[in-house]
Amino acid sequence: MPKEAAVVFGATGAIGQEIVASLRKRGLTKILATYFTQTPEIVADATSDIKWMFFDANSDVSNENLSIKTFSENIIENLFVFYCIGLPSTKQLVSETAPKELISLFNTNCVGLVRAFQLVKTDLRRTKGCLVILSSDTTRVIGSKNGAYSASKAALEVLAETLAKEESIYGVRVIVLSPSLVESPLANHILSLKGIEDKDSYVRDTCPWNRLITIAEVAEASVALGLDPAWQYMSGQVVRLSAKI
Repeated sequence: MPKEAAVVFGATGAIGQEIVASLRKRGLTKILATYFTQTPEIVADATSDIKWMFFDANSDVSNENLSIKTFSENIIENLFVFYCIGLPSTKQLVSETAPKELISLFNTNCVGLVRAFQLVKTDLRRTKGCLVILSSDTTRVIGSKNGAYSASKAALEVLAETLAKEESIYGVRVIVLSPSLVESPLANHILSLKGIEDKDSYVRDTCPWNRLITIAEVAEASVALGLDPAWQYMSGQVVRLSAKI
């Protein structure tokens, strides 16, 4: 019977998939992975030790916790939860950003965490588990045309730090990982929205080590913060996965 288990919210995204792969490499065989826009290839190809559950970060109605209860009833020692759901913005000036876009960003990037946490809080508390939340270094590096997204992620980080204080009485750890721009198709889309046509030159001229962070680096850091003994004291912290050089 597995002694450890994990829940990955947003497991069909690039980072979510890599987190699942990293967990499996570490020997976790009991993993609950959520999807929103169903990707049949990913769900169908998942091996039998991964259970899939629909989760809508924007809805209070569609999220049933029966799958969580069934999944978690045999957990013995520890539950690790990863929240890696995020909605990008359209990269407009604040003066030109539609209020409904701000509402949508906050609903997914911030309120979505509350919806997810309320599904797993009982088992996190019972097992003195750990919640790792993926944010963005844009909350530190404030840039033009990124106000709506940065604000939603800043709210997420404040909420996470508050959760850490509130849940510490149950032994639950809450950690935020905030990477700089990650090498991915989404990064290409974001740069194009910012009007950057020559990605290679932009990366070479502006990014530390002349490259973007890889998906694997973000996933491995997320899993390490949750599972590795060296980080067991940490909670209520925002870890900046970037190079300040």
